[in-house]
Order: sequence, then C-alpha cells, then structure tokens
Amino acid sequence: MTIQNILWLCISLSLLACLPKTHHAPIKSPYVQQALALTQSGQQAMQHQQWPQAHLLFNRAKIAAELADHTPLISASWYNIGMAYVGEKKKKNALQAFQYAKRYANNTSLMRIKLAQALLNPETNTTLLQQVQNHAPRWPTDIYLSAARLAQQQHHPSMADLFYQKVLSETNRHESWLHYQAQAWFGLALLHEQKKPSLSHQYAEQALQRLHQLAHPQLNAHVLWLLSRLTKSQTQKHHFIQRACTIYTHLKDLQGISRCQKFQQEHSSNNASPHT
Repeated sequence: MTIQNILWLCISLSLLACLPKTHHAPIKSPYVQQALALTQSGQQAMQHQQWPQAHLLFNRAKIAAELADHTPLISASWYNIGMAYVGEKKKKNALQAFQYAKRYANNTSLMRIKLAQALLNPETNTTLLQQVQNHAPRWPTDIYLSAARLAQQQHHPSMADLFYQKVLSETNRHESWLHYQAQAWFGLALLHEQKKPSLSHQYAEQALQRLHQLAHPQLNAHVLWLLSRLTKSQTQKHHFIQRACTIYTHLKDLQGISRCQKFQQEHSSNNASPHT
C-alpha cells in the first residue's frame, strides 16, 4: 500500500463524524433529539466502515435537523454525509455535500470542512495550514489531526510533525481522545518511516497500544502491516503480517486480503526449490 493510499484511508478515519454541541438544556425539540440520536448511530456505523448505513443515518439526521430548523445540526449532517461518501470513495458526492455543509457553518466548522475538501483536492500552497497554525487559542483536536494529514499529503513534514504533536499534547480525555492519539502516533510513524525507521517503529507501537483499547480493527491492521515493514526480524515480520491478515479476513477488506495474498505468493515463490 502506497503512502497516498494509506492517507486516503486515514481521511475517513481521522475526520470523525461531527456531533455539534447544542445549547438547549434540556433539549425540547423531538426533532433535535432524533437528529442527535441518528448522528450517534451514524458515528458507530462509520467506526465499523459501514459507509452506506452511515450515509442513510446521517441523511435521516439531516431531515430531522431541517424539521427542527437547527442550523448547526444541518451543517454537521451535511458534513457527516460527506464523510460517509469519503468512506465509499465517492469524491464528487463528498465535495458536493461539503459545499452544502458550508451554508450554516460557524468558523470552527468551516475550517473542518475546508480541511476535508483540501484532503480530497490537495493544493500546492500552505495558506490553509498556516491559518490553522496561526489560530489562537487552540482549535479542536480533530482539526489539528486533519491539518497534520493535509501537511503530510502536501509533503510538509515539519508542519505535519507540529500538528501531530499538538494532537498528542491534548490532555482532556474526552471520548475520542484515544482515537486521536492513535491516529497521531500512526501519522508520525508514516512520516518518519523512510528516514528514521527505528523512531517510526516506536511511534507505530504507541499507536498499537492505544488501538488495542478501541474498536478500529482496520487501522490496527494497517499499523501491524507498517510494523512488518519496519522490523528487521523475519520472524517478527511474519508475525505482524499474520495478525494483520487475520483482521483483514474478518473484515472482508478486499484490498487488505489482496495484499496478504500477494505477500503469500511472493513468499512461496522465494522459498520454492528450483526444478531441474
């Protein structure tokens, strides 16, 4: 798997479905309650890479938000629909959904949307990244994570490292804290794989420790595959690959299974005795 393919996958994993904070306490509108409940169900579907189901749930959440005339939820629903399309690799649909999300977005949501768009359409300038870097006080953690992915995609390693470190400096252990941490460690591991493999190995191990506490088996498998490339021991290499392939098989991940089959074929070919 190339770095670009890994980063494409991580777009949908690092840019989490958005559930905006509401200031209605207690929430009185049954449509708002319905939208929030559907959004949470959509988030769970995304975590299991069930993209069509997530798309359906987010669309129903959008309808409920529109009935409630709750503009933050409408914007968040369109953003979430876009992220479901990203998971389905429907770039055109995702970009269109992000445009709709902009209509009611506040400053923070707008930055989140712009980063999502930029990750799908990489640009050569760093204007957006500089806006993230120069903002005070802190952006929400997911925005720094998205900015790190974008900097990595645009080949700005120092800036990517900076944003990943901002993610790791987060001390408010909210529900998504471990997920953000795992993503940041994995991003750093990919960032340093070529020039600092021993450091990359340490970062990948850090990601794996956190993933073992989460329900993100596909990302776990990708980290294991990265570790197989970083280890010098053939025994360890096969151990990591076997674990990754077991996960890919359970998930019915066609790309992962294909990679495993290719490795098995190459390994069998290398071990085959020449015929005379």
